[in-house]
Amino acid sequence: MNIAILVLFKFILYLPLLPNGNLPFFSKHLAIPLLLTYPPMFTLDATTITEIQGLSFITGLVGFTQELTTSPTDNKAATFEASGDPWGVVTITVIDSSITLYTQTGSKGKKRRITVNNFTTGGTLDNSGHAVFDQNGYLDNIRVGATANIGAGTQAGDYSGSTTLRLVYQ
Repeated sequence: MNIAILVLFKFILYLPLLPNGNLPFFSKHLAIPLLLTYPPMFTLDATTITEIQGLSFITGLVGFTQELTTSPTDNKAATFEASGDPWGVVTITVIDSSITLYTQTGSKGKKRRITVNNFTTGGTLDNSGHAVFDQNGYLDNIRVGATANIGAGTQAGDYSGSTTLRLVYQ
């Protein structure tokens, strides 16, 4: 019997104070900043993050305690691309240190779970999650890996959950 694991991502965009001390405001659509300053000191391009592939792991086996690790260089790593300010310096991180993934209801009506932690970044991000948008405001090959911790008593099934990927302009 096998265990399949998939992590989905939600996105948050943070911006620091503007040079004039004002905070940017956002439209109700995530990651589309609207600058409400007068006179405008500068404008920010709309920032978007697109998930290309969710994070997954090799298939685990039931009955064994295992740590399944997907590094950012693996083909099962989560991959993203983003668009934003040309030459914008950003930090991109997973905000949770660990998350719990669940499967359908197990025996006796109990949901089964697996913990995922040790999120790491790679691709165009350095080990601290820092990167710079190119001259066109494009950043690709954003990669995230992690470790899935499977207990010996974990039941077979498809496990899924989500966490939040945060992009912060520096």
